[in-house]
Formats: sequence, structure tokens, C-alpha cells
Amino acid sequence: MQEREFRILLVEHKPGWKDDILEGRIEKALSYIEQHDSCYYTLIKVETYEDAHQALSQETPYHLLITDISLGGKRKPSKENSFKGVMLLSQAKDLNIPAIAVSNLPIKGDKFDEFFVDYEIKGFFDEADYSKELKFIDRIQKIWKTWYSHQSGKKLDEIHLESTQRKPIPLNTPEPNMNFYALLIGVANYRHVTQLTKTTNDAQDLYDALIRNGYSPKKMNILKDGYATKDIILEQLGLLANSTGEGDTAIVFFSGHGMRIVEGSSQVEYLCPVDANLEQIKETCISSEEFTANLRKIKADRLVVFLDSCHSGGVGEPKDANLQIKKGLSEETYNQMANGQGRVIIASCKSNEVSWEFENWENGLFTHYLLEGLKGEAADSDGKVHIMRLCDYISQNVPQQQSTQHPFIKLASENFVIAINPEFSKKPPNQQRTPTPNNTVTKEQLRKQIKDAYTDSEFETLCGDMEVEYQDLLQYRTLDLQRFHLIDICYRHGKYQDLVNKVHNHPYFANQETIKTS
Repeated sequence: MQEREFRILLVEHKPGWKDDILEGRIEKALSYIEQHDSCYYTLIKVETYEDAHQALSQETPYHLLITDISLGGKRKPSKENSFKGVMLLSQAKDLNIPAIAVSNLPIKGDKFDEFFVDYEIKGFFDEADYSKELKFIDRIQKIWKTWYSHQSGKKLDEIHLESTQRKPIPLNTPEPNMNFYALLIGVANYRHVTQLTKTTNDAQDLYDALIRNGYSPKKMNILKDGYATKDIILEQLGLLANSTGEGDTAIVFFSGHGMRIVEGSSQVEYLCPVDANLEQIKETCISSEEFTANLRKIKADRLVVFLDSCHSGGVGEPKDANLQIKKGLSEETYNQMANGQGRVIIASCKSNEVSWEFENWENGLFTHYLLEGLKGEAADSDGKVHIMRLCDYISQNVPQQQSTQHPFIKLASENFVIAINPEFSKKPPNQQRTPTPNNTVTKEQLRKQIKDAYTDSEFETLCGDMEVEYQDLLQYRTLDLQRFHLIDICYRHGKYQDLVNKVHNHPYFANQETIKTS
């Protein structure tokens, strides 16, 4: 099968738009083009007019130009001042290459209208516009679809860009009476502080779960890594406040670093955006007061805030010896955030604990059970997920998996529906909820039983009996973690009850009457 290469030239001067923002949106727009006849895209990045001009002049054609039209200039670009970025638009037009223009400077509408007319560009995004992620992605996808239609002979309405991994939302998804809104933030690849691993997965998987639970993409925004700067987060909180009102339900989700800065007897708390810098904490981080003030501007009748901000390893060490950094936020701050009718704060752990992540899990422990609850484990027989039932599900299951983590939950609200799971509501009554393996013995109890009964060599034999490679468990530093992961592997492969039975047949339990609750 012939491979089809879609070539993109990105011209981005360093002081202008952030590379990671543009690259991230290009990647998101074209994530699934490989579904179409071995199609793929190549992104070439240059920083100067000369390099871009030379690239466009080569025999190998480009199919999309995305250029910073000011190329780092300090004046607002226009036809009259002939910035080199504008000259690239002219060259692209002569070569019949579609172009999208961006600028690190704000430009009035009557100025960029002339770019559409004179250079036939397909989109324009200036500094004030660059938070419009979906619009930018839509422009790229339309250009790719037009190109692919010419390449393949297919009609435009036959070409779709969607994940093969995502379940389509049923057409008869029940529509709740209220409107659902969400702002989801996940930061893993920090620029100046300790990086995390699963936090962007958490935000993306929650986005996907909410889509399947009746939320509209038009009323949600997701900020990951390069998108999750302090300025953008505050801007999006403002947009959420302006968009919501009476009768609405809103979710704010943050997965990333949180910290408490202690200096003498005073303490200030912060959430860390992707650009957090310990040498410029006030300028680059969001204080708990600032975050809380923005939450209070949200006038939705129901506001749920999920915070997973106390990760093991911490943020890093400050250069100022007088400062002490503690992980996460305090429970006093959580209580302040919950002030007001209809407010719910759900934090991943208490202030003296850390949020756990496990290497073979896609999500952090807290988000794992949040997602499970939304997928149906916390739903009633009609598929509705009520906030109190979701809180109960999370608070019961997280410490059952990890006894040193207890979610902090503060409700100032009556019970309400936070999601509707259409797939779950269609199951027959006798299949409403998959029985959990801990009907007889909890995972925490089983872990204690293995600890009490098995020597090191016997534990290795137990792994072999359960067809789990003992060597794979040695990557975990402590025996307790190794026992946990054996239990988890058996649970996920449907062998939990077999493991329970195997353990309870150990001679250690021969004369014990109450092994199932020991």
C-alpha cells in the first residue's frame, strides 16, 4: 500500500508563540490519520525567514505552512511594514500551499482581514486568540482532509478523524436537564521543576470519560503540559465563570504539583502550572487565594473541584535556604475552596499523605477510581452517577488499594447528578455492577495475610503458581509493594479469587476460623 506523507512547515521564532503549544495542537489534530491508507505527517520546524524560504523552494512539496508572521518583531505586522513572515504567506500563495498565520502580538480585526483577502490564508490566531485550541485544530484537520481527498479520490464527508480506541457516544445518550461544563488540567512535563508521569493521562482519560457521560466537547476544555501555563489556566477559569450560571454543573480538575511554602511562621500555598519556577514562585505559580477567588466567580449551581496535587518526590528544592517546601495543599485550603452553596472539593489525599502512582497503571490511584466510578461502578440502576455515591466509591476504594492514602472530601451541597452513563444503564438488572473480588476478603486484608503466612521463598513460589513472573515484581523496592502488585495483577486478569483460595490453603491458616476477615 502506498504511503501518503502530509508535510507541514512550522516557522516559529523563539520569542513568539511557544513551540510546544503549536506542536501539541498539530499532534492532536492529526493523531489518527494513520487510519487512512498508511497516511502520516512530517513536521519540519525552522526559526528564520531564510530557512523557511529555502524549504518552500525545494522540490519536495509542503502541504501546510504555519508561520509566525511577525517572526519575533516588536511591531504589529501588516502589509505595509512587510514583515518576513508576511512574505512567506505570499510565497505559499504562489505555490498553492495552504497557510495558517499566527502572531505573538495582538492584531485588530480590520488588520488581519487583509491577510485572508490578499494571501488566502486558512486561519489566523494572534496572542489574544491562542487559547482557542479547538478552532486551531479544526483548521488543520480541514486542510488535511482536503489534501487527502485529492490524494485518495474520496469525498470529504467520507473522511473522519477519530480514535479507534474511543467508544462512540450512543445517539440516544440521555440529555440531563442541566448543562455540564468542565475545565481539566494535567501537567507532567514541567519546565523548571520535577516532572511527573501520569498526570496528563489523568486529564485526557477524564475528558474521554465525561464525553461518554453526556458532556459536550463544546463545553469542556482540556489543558495539558504546554497549554497549562499560569496565564492560560487563569484565563480559562475566567471563561468558565463567564459561561456558567443558574442550573449548570461545572467540574474543575487539576492533576499536577501543589506545594506549601513555609517561611518562618507564615505559609503560602500554590498550584504549579507547567511554567512554575521556584525562583519566581509568585510570578509563575497560582496561589491558593488566587485559585479560590477564581472558583468563587463561577456561578454554576453545582461546582465540583478534583485536586490531585500531592505527588511523591515533591517539586524540588528552593535556592532560598529560608524557605521550606511541603508537598500538596492543606485541608484548611480545601475547606476555604468549598465555601458556598453547591460546592464540592475532592482531593486525592489528606495533607500529610501523598498520591500514589503504580508503574503498570495508566492513571494515578485516585484518578483510577474516579474513572471507574464514572464508568458505572458508582452509578445507580438508571446509569446516573450522583456526587455522594461517587465520593463514597472513591473514598472506600483508594485506601483499600493503598492504606496510606485517604481522599479528602468536603461537600457543601445536596446530592446531585454529576454524570449519566448510558452504556451502564442498558445492562440487565442482574448485571448492573461487576461483583468486586473483595466481597469475601479485601485486597488490604489479603496483602496482610500473604505477609503473615509466606516466607520470601514461598512468595516467589506463589507468584509462579499464579503465572506471574517473580522477576517482574523485583522492580518494586519493598516486599509490601511486591505483594500489592501480585494482588493487582491477579485482580486485573480475573484471577483474584484463585489467589484468595490459594493463600487460604496455606498451612498457616489451617487452624484459623476467621481468615477471611483477618
